[in-house]
Amino acid sequence: MEAGSVVALIVLRHRQVATGAKDAYGKPVMAEETKSFSATAYAPTTGVDTPVVDGVQANLGGTIYFRDQVIDGLPSDEWTVRGVRYGAEGRASEWRGLDDVIRGSVVTLKVQELARD
Repeated sequence: MEAGSVVALIVLRHRQVATGAKDAYGKPVMAEETKSFSATAYAPTTGVDTPVVDGVQANLGGTIYFRDQVIDGLPSDEWTVRGVRYGAEGRASEWRGLDDVIRGSVVTLKVQELARD
């Protein structure tokens, strides 16, 4: 790889969308729609372990950065980053520099895993 070259980080957004069909109760039938995005960076967070009845719950997550892109991330979306599927921690938000200029979008992620003692 040449110095200064950029390697894209491909992430997947999973979203439930209405198919147009209705179920037996008249409610919309949903299906998962997956779309890929090229992210600028991913910054994982350090997990905090929380004791629970059946063991320890690991709270993990991170932030995806999308330079020069507006991402319409919803709180109900799920994201796959480096093979791990996370839930969204709220909506996507603006990524602003120190000069208050919008640089792109950020999505904050979370996942909770139960680790047995």
